[in-house]
Order: sequence, then structure tokens, then C-alpha cells
Amino acid sequence: MASPYSDPIYKRNRATLLADQPQCAYCPNPATTADHIVALDRGGDHSLDNLRPACHRCNSAKGSSLCRSTDSRTKSK
Repeated sequence: MASPYSDPIYKRNRATLLADQPQCAYCPNPATTADHIVALDRGGDHSLDNLRPACHRCNSAKGSSLCRSTDSRTKSK
């Protein structure tokens, strides 16, 4: 079975998400990976609506747990 990360849709959406070198959604580091908000093993998909920019450390630490509903940097002040 092929890796789900070799899927052309994932590769395209990951490249789109990371094109402008965004900041990690969880910390101030630069994002280097595309994190699935709803993990693939929980029924998520590779759509842009289900991906967030994340640094490798945060993405690895999150694993397949669900994302926090909002990031502290995106809350209105």
C-alpha cells in the first residue's frame, strides 16, 4: 500500500499551504509541514480546509490527536 503522503492532491495542497513560508499554527517557528486538522486515521482528508501549517516538532508532537479548535494567535483581541 502506498503512503497517503505520496498522494498528488496532498502534495499539491501541501505546496500551496507552505508556498509563502508561513509560521507554525502552534508556535512561532517557521512551518515546514502540513498538519491534518482531522487526522487521516480519524476520517480526515488532504483538502486545504483540513490542513494547517506546522513545524516538524509540533506536528510530530500532535500525532493523530485532534487540533486545538483555535490558536491563541488567531483569537480576536
